Amino acid sequence: MAATIVDARGPSADTGEDALLSCCLSGSVWDEGEPTGRLEKIGGVDCYVAASSNPESTDYIMILTDVFGIKLINTRLVADRFASKGYQVVVPDILAGDEADPDEMEELMEPTKGLIHGVVKTVKTLAFLPRYLTWRRRHGDDTTLPVISAVAAELRAAPTAAGPAARRIAAVGYCFGGRPAVILSVAGDPAFDAFAVAHPSGLKLPEDLDAVALPGLFCLAEDDMALPPPKAAQVKAAFADAGRRAGKPAVEVKDYAGTRHGYAVRAKLSDEVARKARDQTLEDMVAFFNKVFSK
Repeated sequence: MAATIVDARGPSADTGEDALLSCCLSGSVWDEGEPTGRLEKIGGVDCYVAASSNPESTDYIMILTDVFGIKLINTRLVADRFASKGYQVVVPDILAGDEADPDEMEELMEPTKGLIHGVVKTVKTLAFLPRYLTWRRRHGDDTTLPVISAVAAELRAAPTAAGPAARRIAAVGYCFGGRPAVILSVAGDPAFDAFAVAHPSGLKLPEDLDAVALPGLFCLAEDDMALPPPKAAQVKAAFADAGRRAGKPAVEVKDYAGTRHGYAVRAKLSDEVARKARDQTLEDMVAFFNKVFSK
């Protein structure tokens, strides 16, 4: 049976602890088969690697994970699906083995069953929150961005365990990994050639958006504590303003009705709307990269 990470309602925030919690407390762990990729070291970083259906492909997708990291089976299955579309796929361990535990999240967020259970949950929650606030502070830009840049540089420099040297790299960021995908898509010497994000958390608005200088795709959940409607509107406005985007590639924004934060990588399989939106989001990302790369 699939383990469930129960959705939690609470206050929204641009960055920090609430964004972390919104990322963690929704969705489910999938039981749709076994991943077919493998673990490799690239640039000194542990990575899950899914080989392209076209072994000669030099176009890569780098998945930047949510807080559950590269061990979550969902992320590996998503990587395998991208690989089946003709891309070499690399998922670096941007959390250095320090990922969140979905089972603990499930235990804390399950419905309360009586007074005693409520007291036990309260005690466990009080013990849990400081650990996760500390966790969030351990994984800021200063620790995650150098890892991502190192793997991207290694992929471009020469053939690696993931395949031929990369000609182009597209970033795909989910939840926690959404912001790094955005802020590394800047002018100068960007880590990527294009990016797509689904229900990103932790965005600093508007500055993170104003710096974007690459083609991009934002896939937004309808119900998202990390990016509630007023902030989703800011994202749309930032990329719809032709004057603001003068001289920069277009960035597209898509809405996915009936979805909640986490749907693209942790959709509840019993929720037909979420499951279909998950599948459509992946197809939309592939179509976007194919268009940008003229494939």
